[in-house]
Amino acid sequence: MFFISATQGWIVGGPTILATTNAGATWTPQTSLPGNYNHVHFISPTNGWATSQYSQTFSNSFLATTNDGGTTWEQAAVFYSTSLIKSIHFISAKQGWVTRTFGNISSTYYTIDTTNDGGVKWSPQFQQRTNIYNLNDAYFVNSGLGWAVGYAGVILKYSATSDINQLRKENDFSFYPNPTSNKINFKTEDRGTLTITNQIGQIVSSFSINESQTQIPTDNLQEGIYMLTFQTETQRITRKLIIQ
Repeated sequence: MFFISATQGWIVGGPTILATTNAGATWTPQTSLPGNYNHVHFISPTNGWATSQYSQTFSNSFLATTNDGGTTWEQAAVFYSTSLIKSIHFISAKQGWVTRTFGNISSTYYTIDTTNDGGVKWSPQFQQRTNIYNLNDAYFVNSGLGWAVGYAGVILKYSATSDINQLRKENDFSFYPNPTSNKINFKTEDRGTLTITNQIGQIVSSFSINESQTQIPTDNLQEGIYMLTFQTETQRITRKLIIQ
């Protein structure tokens, strides 16, 4: 759903794009390209974009655009490689971003793509294979400042002087399953110390992390909520761990 004003907005879902000009009191179906729509964004009452997959299963995605408020829609770009667009945001008629997942089960990539021609051509601004970068949304104030949010509390910031790739280390670890009962798999590109503390701040387990993937036993922990802290030479990151 996206509103450009207090009264004019659009909503998408499945094969349908609906529009309203009376704050949602009534909705009118718009003529759209065949697909399964999941996101919509407008920068003016006339110029907008909508993202869609060709089928309800994980498939190629495409971007549709309109210059008349959605009366007519045209295909602007196709994202191949079994792609799923998670969000879309434009700051002008030419410049915008999408967050996207593409690939297959054995090799999945998480990206932020950008365009400077209204969505016809796209290039990756940020790309990772670690699942903590499964980004759900992105918002840009202008071409030099923006944020993206995703899985496990990850927040990425982009600025003209410090790009997203330089900041990726702030979030560069993941663990699963969570909740768990007897173990977690911990993944990181860094080296450091991993500690687990209980709800009164006592350290109940501590591990040296020297590999990209480490199996951490948790079968000695009682059911409850714990804090998992990863300390490296440059940062300290804490996330919640649930034992059940």
